[in-house]
Amino acid sequence: MKLIMILVASLLPFLHETRYEAEVKGCDAQGITLSAEGELFHAELFNMTYTQEEGWQDVCAMLEEADEVSFEVDPEVSLEEPLPVYLFADGEMIQERLLQEGKAVLSIRNPNYRYERQLEAAEPPRQVMADAEASRDARTLPWRSYLVYAAVLALWGALFWQLVWKHRCKR
Repeated sequence: MKLIMILVASLLPFLHETRYEAEVKGCDAQGITLSAEGELFHAELFNMTYTQEEGWQDVCAMLEEADEVSFEVDPEVSLEEPLPVYLFADGEMIQERLLQEGKAVLSIRNPNYRYERQLEAAEPPRQVMADAEASRDARTLPWRSYLVYAAVLALWGALFWQLVWKHRCKR
């Protein structure tokens, strides 16, 4: 309980929907270590899932090259560590750039998230229609099921003839 209170007290200075200047202290696959408002804390990109291994490496490279790093906390998230943040490098949102490059996808689609529309617009369009071979297989699939149905009916007919009709004639 004491640890939880210390964690809450340490993250309390960060209010929702306020952009804070930060200094990057560390960056690796597990997350980003930031220093802001006199606090050192671990952060992660809010609502992002990397699709490629180099996604987090690009994040670290963008943060190292940036002259100014800032972050924002979405009003829908709880203040816990690692702190889920919208991260900005020289004013450009890192999540948006990862989506445009196809190195990440949105984890959850929620219209209440602050930058949801902007991030959805940055995502490349997905292929909705199936390829030609898959649609050809879908067209031939019903015929296969009819053939299986006919084979099962023939098997049942043979069993019926064997068990009922043949035994009836023997009597």
